[in-house]
Amino acid sequence: MQTDIKRVLAYSTVSQLGYMFLGCGIGAYTAAIFHLMTHAFFKALLFLTAGSVIHALSGEQDIRKMGGLSKKIPWTYRLFLVGTVAIAGIPPLAGFWSKDEILAHAFTHHHYLLYGMAALGALLTSFYMFRLMYLTFYGASRMDHHTEEHVHESPMVMVGPLMALGVLSILGGFVGFPPDQGWLHQFLAPVAGLGGEHDVSTGLVLMLMMVATGIALLGWGLAHYFYSVNLSAPDRLAAQFQAGYRILLNKYYVDELYDLLWVEPTKKLGRLLDWFDRIVIDGLVHGVAKLADLAAAGSTWAEKYVIYGGLNVIGYGNHLAARQWRQLQSGMVHHYAAVIVAGIFLLALIVQLIMQL
Repeated sequence: MQTDIKRVLAYSTVSQLGYMFLGCGIGAYTAAIFHLMTHAFFKALLFLTAGSVIHALSGEQDIRKMGGLSKKIPWTYRLFLVGTVAIAGIPPLAGFWSKDEILAHAFTHHHYLLYGMAALGALLTSFYMFRLMYLTFYGASRMDHHTEEHVHESPMVMVGPLMALGVLSILGGFVGFPPDQGWLHQFLAPVAGLGGEHDVSTGLVLMLMMVATGIALLGWGLAHYFYSVNLSAPDRLAAQFQAGYRILLNKYYVDELYDLLWVEPTKKLGRLLDWFDRIVIDGLVHGVAKLADLAAAGSTWAEKYVIYGGLNVIGYGNHLAARQWRQLQSGMVHHYAAVIVAGIFLLALIVQLIMQL
């Protein structure tokens, strides 16, 4: 439901982190690290190509004000397509191998509910990424006239790194091939073991690969239907399911709930503390000054001596204390580092002494 090109990718990162945690949760540690690596390739590519789109449109990030960019910024378009196909899990790009391995582990270890949830997530991933593709690069232009006149491809200093990430997004998954036996698995085996792998039939592996590919292609097909064939369908669905649409559009109202529970109470506490500072703290400081003024105006010599003497003693004591404490703030980073290390050793010593008691 989101319309900011970078926000779509940001929530996509949350989704892909879910796959990594799923891999860890079912014991497929190597597969989780594998997906972390491939995700780094195609997500960096997607974020930087999104930056190229924003650069081409002079800062515009709303995908509702884009469209038809495939011919205007062809290199950015091709590289964004590579990243989209990779994250959607379409073979033979990098995202397919790592995501399929996590799905296969869930299925072969009989975590069928988790497999179903991950498969649904894969379908949604393919759908929302191709939705982003269609709304950004295909169809009629929805840009304002001034922006459209100044659309331009990014310079090679920006496109060059994208090409490197594009190659990694295409070929990076082959470091884990063949599944469960690739170089990456052997490399990580001393640390993570083989990640919960066990022997399964080749036929089952191929079937799961085909299912994962079919899920990704189904998400692509749905996005194509909604955002290329039947353009009015999304608006009709939004009107038909208004409550659900609003909940998703407003991100489950998490931000609003956070404001209600934390931000606003913190603001109120800040206003209370500000009042306390101005009335109580400043009142005490000004009260001391007024006391001195009164002493100077109408007190006897003895009273003045006592008051001024007391104030001077307090002030001189504070001055001495400040000079001593000031030595701790040398401005030298290595001094602070030495104090931190000394503090760690002191804490370790205290803990050891407590444990011996």
